[in-house]
Amino acid sequence: MNKFQKRFESFDNRRLIEIMEDLDNYEPEAIEAASQELKKRGVGADEINGIKEEIYKTERLFQKRTEKVKNVGIGMLNSVNPVQEETSNVNTKIRLFVISFGLLAAYQIYQQFDLLKFLIFDDFINWDWSTIFIFLPIILLPIMVFLFWKRKKIGWLALTFFITFNFLSALGIIFYFLDKFKYTNSSMNLDFTVIVSAFFYLASLIIINNTEIKTVFGIEEKTAKLTMFSAFVLVSTIGIFFLYSL
Repeated sequence: MNKFQKRFESFDNRRLIEIMEDLDNYEPEAIEAASQELKKRGVGADEINGIKEEIYKTERLFQKRTEKVKNVGIGMLNSVNPVQEETSNVNTKIRLFVISFGLLAAYQIYQQFDLLKFLIFDDFINWDWSTIFIFLPIILLPIMVFLFWKRKKIGWLALTFFITFNFLSALGIIFYFLDKFKYTNSSMNLDFTVIVSAFFYLASLIIINNTEIKTVFGIEEKTAKLTMFSAFVLVSTIGIFFLYSL
Protein backbone atom coordinates (compact mmCIF):
# COMPACT_ATOMS: atom_id res chain seq x y z
CA MET A 1 0.00 0.00 0.00
CA ASN A 2 1.45 3.32 -1.04
CA LYS A 3 0.95 6.58 0.83
CA PHE A 4 -2.15 7.58 -1.23
CA GLN A 5 -4.28 4.44 -0.94
CA LYS A 6 -5.54 5.08 2.60
CA ARG A 7 -6.49 8.66 1.78
CA PHE A 8 -8.22 7.71 -1.50
CA GLU A 9 -10.58 5.31 0.27
CA SER A 10 -12.74 8.30 1.25
CA PHE A 11 -12.80 9.77 -2.30
CA ASP A 12 -15.81 9.17 -4.53
CA ASN A 13 -15.45 7.55 -7.96
CA ARG A 14 -15.58 10.82 -9.84
CA ARG A 15 -12.73 12.31 -7.80
CA LEU A 16 -10.59 9.21 -8.34
CA ILE A 17 -11.16 9.34 -12.11
CA GLU A 18 -10.27 13.04 -12.14
CA ILE A 19 -6.96 12.16 -10.48
CA MET A 20 -6.30 9.42 -13.04
CA GLU A 21 -6.94 11.86 -15.92
CA ASP A 22 -4.79 14.66 -14.48
CA LEU A 23 -1.37 13.23 -15.35
CA ASP A 24 0.38 16.61 -15.20
CA ASN A 25 -0.49 17.42 -11.60
CA TYR A 26 -0.35 14.07 -9.81
CA GLU A 27 2.50 11.68 -9.09
CA PRO A 28 2.47 8.24 -10.76
CA GLU A 29 1.92 6.67 -7.32
CA ALA A 30 -1.25 8.74 -6.82
CA ILE A 31 -2.59 7.76 -10.23
CA GLU A 32 -1.85 4.10 -9.56
CA ALA A 33 -3.52 4.32 -6.13
CA ALA A 34 -6.66 5.86 -7.68
CA SER A 35 -6.78 3.09 -10.31
CA GLN A 36 -6.35 0.37 -7.67
CA GLU A 37 -9.10 1.88 -5.51
CA LEU A 38 -11.54 1.83 -8.45
CA LYS A 39 -10.68 -1.81 -9.17
CA LYS A 40 -11.21 -2.69 -5.49
CA ARG A 41 -14.69 -1.10 -5.69
CA GLY A 42 -15.50 -3.08 -8.81
CA VAL A 43 -16.04 -0.02 -11.00
CA GLY A 44 -16.18 -1.24 -14.60
CA ALA A 45 -14.90 0.35 -17.79
CA ASP A 46 -18.38 1.48 -18.91
CA GLU A 47 -18.99 3.32 -15.63
CA ILE A 48 -15.53 4.89 -15.79
CA ASN A 49 -16.12 6.08 -19.36
CA GLY A 50 -19.51 7.49 -18.39
CA ILE A 51 -17.97 9.48 -15.53
CA LYS A 52 -15.17 10.66 -17.83
CA GLU A 53 -17.78 11.99 -20.26
CA GLU A 54 -19.49 13.89 -17.44
CA ILE A 55 -16.13 15.37 -16.41
CA TYR A 56 -15.37 16.48 -19.98
CA LYS A 57 -18.81 18.09 -20.31
CA THR A 58 -18.29 19.98 -17.05
CA GLU A 59 -14.85 21.16 -18.19
CA ARG A 60 -16.19 22.31 -21.56
CA LEU A 61 -19.02 24.19 -19.85
CA PHE A 62 -16.54 25.82 -17.47
CA GLN A 63 -14.30 26.81 -20.39
CA LYS A 64 -17.24 28.32 -22.25
CA ARG A 65 -18.30 30.34 -19.21
CA THR A 66 -14.73 31.47 -18.59
CA GLU A 67 -14.38 32.51 -22.24
CA LYS A 68 -17.67 34.38 -22.04
CA VAL A 69 -16.58 36.28 -18.93
CA LYS A 70 -13.23 37.00 -20.57
CA ASN A 71 -14.91 38.33 -23.71
CA VAL A 72 -17.25 40.52 -21.66
CA GLY A 73 -14.26 41.92 -19.75
CA ILE A 74 -12.32 42.59 -22.94
CA GLY A 75 -15.38 44.20 -24.47
CA MET A 76 -15.79 46.50 -21.47
CA LEU A 77 -12.12 47.48 -21.60
CA ASN A 78 -12.28 48.09 -25.33
CA SER A 79 -15.34 50.28 -24.92
CA VAL A 80 -13.34 52.70 -22.73
CA ASN A 81 -9.95 52.22 -24.30
CA PRO A 82 -9.26 54.88 -26.91
CA VAL A 83 -6.17 53.14 -28.31
CA GLN A 84 -7.54 49.64 -28.92
CA GLU A 85 -6.40 47.93 -32.10
CA GLU A 86 -8.76 48.45 -34.98
CA THR A 87 -8.48 47.69 -38.64
CA SER A 88 -10.00 51.00 -39.65
CA ASN A 89 -7.51 53.83 -40.04
CA VAL A 90 -10.19 56.45 -39.42
CA ASN A 91 -11.06 54.96 -36.03
CA THR A 92 -7.39 55.08 -35.08
CA LYS A 93 -7.30 58.78 -35.98
CA ILE A 94 -10.41 59.45 -33.92
CA ARG A 95 -8.96 57.73 -30.88
CA LEU A 96 -5.64 59.53 -31.17
CA PHE A 97 -7.65 62.74 -31.43
CA VAL A 98 -9.50 61.82 -28.23
CA ILE A 99 -6.21 61.16 -26.44
CA SER A 100 -4.69 64.50 -27.55
CA PHE A 101 -7.63 66.65 -26.54
CA GLY A 102 -8.36 64.55 -23.46
CA LEU A 103 -4.85 65.33 -22.24
CA LEU A 104 -5.37 69.00 -23.13
CA ALA A 105 -8.59 69.04 -21.10
CA ALA A 106 -6.83 67.39 -18.16
CA TYR A 107 -4.00 69.92 -18.38
CA GLN A 108 -6.46 72.83 -18.37
CA ILE A 109 -8.16 71.47 -15.25
CA TYR A 110 -4.78 70.95 -13.57
CA GLN A 111 -3.64 74.45 -14.52
CA GLN A 112 -6.80 76.08 -13.18
CA PHE A 113 -7.28 73.75 -10.22
CA ASP A 114 -6.40 76.29 -7.52
CA LEU A 115 -8.66 78.90 -9.11
CA LEU A 116 -11.52 76.40 -9.37
CA LYS A 117 -11.06 75.36 -5.75
CA PHE A 118 -11.10 79.02 -4.71
CA LEU A 119 -14.26 79.77 -6.71
CA ILE A 120 -16.10 76.71 -5.42
CA PHE A 121 -15.19 76.75 -1.75
CA ASP A 122 -14.60 80.42 -0.92
CA ASP A 123 -17.62 81.86 0.88
CA PHE A 124 -16.89 85.43 -0.22
CA ILE A 125 -17.20 84.77 -3.96
CA ASN A 126 -20.34 86.18 -5.56
CA TRP A 127 -21.26 84.10 -8.55
CA ASP A 128 -22.09 86.10 -11.66
CA TRP A 129 -21.66 85.83 -15.44
CA SER A 130 -17.91 86.45 -15.24
CA THR A 131 -17.52 83.43 -12.94
CA ILE A 132 -19.48 81.27 -15.35
CA PHE A 133 -17.24 82.36 -18.24
CA ILE A 134 -14.22 81.19 -16.25
CA PHE A 135 -15.77 77.75 -15.80
CA LEU A 136 -17.12 77.28 -19.31
CA PRO A 137 -13.87 76.62 -21.23
CA ILE A 138 -12.71 74.17 -18.55
CA ILE A 139 -16.00 72.26 -18.43
CA LEU A 140 -16.87 72.34 -22.13
CA LEU A 141 -13.70 70.76 -23.51
CA PRO A 142 -14.07 67.44 -21.61
CA ILE A 143 -17.72 67.32 -22.70
CA MET A 144 -16.77 67.95 -26.33
CA VAL A 145 -14.07 65.26 -26.22
CA PHE A 146 -16.54 62.76 -24.72
CA LEU A 147 -19.17 63.48 -27.38
CA PHE A 148 -16.52 63.22 -30.11
CA TRP A 149 -15.36 59.88 -28.70
CA LYS A 150 -18.99 58.62 -28.76
CA ARG A 151 -19.17 59.58 -32.48
CA LYS A 152 -21.85 62.22 -31.88
CA LYS A 153 -22.32 64.83 -34.58
CA ILE A 154 -22.51 67.61 -32.00
CA GLY A 155 -19.12 66.42 -30.71
CA TRP A 156 -17.53 67.02 -34.14
CA LEU A 157 -19.22 70.41 -34.54
CA ALA A 158 -18.28 71.65 -31.07
CA LEU A 159 -14.69 70.42 -31.25
CA THR A 160 -14.20 71.84 -34.76
CA PHE A 161 -15.52 75.20 -33.57
CA PHE A 162 -13.19 75.06 -30.56
CA ILE A 163 -10.15 74.14 -32.69
CA THR A 164 -10.88 76.81 -35.31
CA PHE A 165 -11.43 79.46 -32.66
CA ASN A 166 -8.15 78.66 -30.90
CA PHE A 167 -6.17 78.44 -34.15
CA LEU A 168 -7.43 81.82 -35.37
CA SER A 169 -6.89 83.35 -31.92
CA ALA A 170 -3.27 82.13 -31.83
CA LEU A 171 -2.76 83.36 -35.39
CA GLY A 172 -4.19 86.75 -34.46
CA ILE A 173 -1.84 87.07 -31.48
CA ILE A 174 1.15 86.20 -33.67
CA PHE A 175 0.26 88.81 -36.29
CA TYR A 176 -0.44 91.38 -33.59
CA PHE A 177 3.00 90.93 -32.06
CA LEU A 178 4.72 90.92 -35.45
CA ASP A 179 2.96 94.14 -36.42
CA LYS A 180 3.74 95.77 -33.08
CA PHE A 181 7.41 94.81 -33.36
CA LYS A 182 7.60 96.07 -36.96
CA TYR A 183 6.29 99.57 -36.28
CA THR A 184 7.26 100.19 -32.66
CA ASN A 185 10.33 97.95 -32.28
CA SER A 186 8.67 96.68 -29.10
CA SER A 187 10.82 94.76 -26.65
CA MET A 188 7.91 92.43 -25.78
CA ASN A 189 8.60 88.82 -26.69
CA LEU A 190 6.03 86.56 -28.28
CA ASP A 191 5.40 83.51 -26.12
CA PHE A 192 6.71 80.48 -28.00
CA THR A 193 3.77 78.39 -26.77
CA VAL A 194 1.47 80.56 -28.91
CA ILE A 195 3.36 79.49 -32.03
CA VAL A 196 3.27 75.83 -30.95
CA SER A 197 -0.46 76.15 -30.26
CA ALA A 198 -1.07 77.60 -33.70
CA PHE A 199 0.63 74.65 -35.40
CA PHE A 200 -1.12 72.15 -33.10
CA TYR A 201 -4.57 73.55 -33.81
CA LEU A 202 -3.84 73.85 -37.54
CA ALA A 203 -2.82 70.17 -37.70
CA SER A 204 -5.90 69.23 -35.65
CA LEU A 205 -8.14 71.23 -37.98
CA ILE A 206 -6.74 69.43 -41.02
CA ILE A 207 -7.20 66.00 -39.40
CA ILE A 208 -10.73 66.60 -38.13
CA ASN A 209 -11.76 67.79 -41.59
CA ASN A 210 -10.59 64.52 -43.13
CA THR A 211 -13.30 63.24 -45.46
CA GLU A 212 -13.45 59.82 -43.77
CA ILE A 213 -13.84 61.35 -40.31
CA LYS A 214 -16.59 63.68 -41.51
CA THR A 215 -18.36 60.70 -43.04
CA VAL A 216 -18.29 58.83 -39.71
CA PHE A 217 -19.93 61.83 -38.00
CA GLY A 218 -22.33 62.51 -40.87
CA ILE A 219 -20.93 65.99 -41.52
CA GLU A 220 -21.63 67.64 -44.87
CA GLU A 221 -19.10 69.98 -46.44
CA LYS A 222 -21.48 72.94 -46.12
CA THR A 223 -21.95 72.26 -42.39
CA ALA A 224 -18.20 72.00 -41.84
CA LYS A 225 -17.52 75.33 -43.58
CA LEU A 226 -20.35 77.04 -41.68
CA THR A 227 -18.94 75.80 -38.35
CA MET A 228 -15.47 77.15 -39.12
CA PHE A 229 -16.88 80.40 -40.46
CA SER A 230 -18.87 80.89 -37.23
CA ALA A 231 -15.65 80.56 -35.24
CA PHE A 232 -13.98 83.05 -37.59
CA VAL A 233 -16.79 85.58 -37.04
CA LEU A 234 -16.50 85.23 -33.26
CA VAL A 235 -12.70 85.62 -33.27
CA SER A 236 -12.97 88.64 -35.60
CA THR A 237 -15.56 90.27 -33.36
CA ILE A 238 -13.45 89.78 -30.25
CA GLY A 239 -10.36 91.02 -32.10
CA ILE A 240 -12.13 94.21 -33.24
CA PHE A 241 -13.32 94.96 -29.70
CA PHE A 242 -9.79 94.32 -28.40
CA LEU A 243 -8.16 96.67 -30.93
CA TYR A 244 -10.69 99.47 -30.29
CA SER A 245 -10.18 99.14 -26.56
CA LEU A 246 -6.45 99.92 -26.83
